[in-house]
Amino acid sequence: MLFRSRPVLSWPASCEEAFEASASSDDAGLVFTRLSERDTLVDVLCASGGYQPSHAIVLLDDGGGTEAARVLRVSVMTSSDGASWTRTEETEIWGEVRVQAATGDIVVLSVARQTRDCGVWSRYRVGRAGAELTEVWAGLPCRNPPGAVAELADGPPKSWRPVAMK
Repeated sequence: MLFRSRPVLSWPASCEEAFEASASSDDAGLVFTRLSERDTLVDVLCASGGYQPSHAIVLLDDGGGTEAARVLRVSVMTSSDGASWTRTEETEIWGEVRVQAATGDIVVLSVARQTRDCGVWSRYRVGRAGAELTEVWAGLPCRNPPGAVAELADGPPKSWRPVAMK
């Protein structure tokens, strides 16, 4: 078994099981980003996935001589048709994740199919209170023929439209 710091960071057992089942290298699947003197954000790889991975995000308070960690619950917006949306609270998110250390934001690109031309792009503001969903853009419904490949970036793909968050 790979060293994954689970006793300290306490990510969900389902995440660890998905990692164990899909890990294909000696990479521990952990990315640490220092947000402040006290806080570190840890991106924990869960499942490698067929065309996109899943992640748990842990906020580690390592100041004051003790370590305290908590898995962040995040709001996830989903839609099958691009018109009706469902908001759920999750501890595991699917897609590519980028942590923006300068702002404390996380951006996620969750594609809806392997051609990577449609899906949902989200931004979260991370702070001591948790992760707040601040922006959602969608390239849905998926079109035929497929469009341009969406790449994870600090902003949404150019042709995607904003989603009203309720």
